[in-house]
Amino acid sequence: MNVNTFRIARPDGEEVGLCFDPLLSMANHSCVPNACIQFEGRRASVRALRRIEQGEEVTISYIGG
Repeated sequence: MNVNTFRIARPDGEEVGLCFDPLLSMANHSCVPNACIQFEGRRASVRALRRIEQGEEVTISYIGG
């Protein structure tokens, strides 16, 4: 099974682990995403970067930034 993982980093940028979540991994990539994955401790959430219209696909960037 090929799925995405997400790097977990502290606020200073130090990487501390990987997150494997099958539901989050279903998000598609966009170079101009409308959402991002954020970590608060061990909890991951999807946060909108702008208003997402009804029926619009939720996309994230696979490239760290």
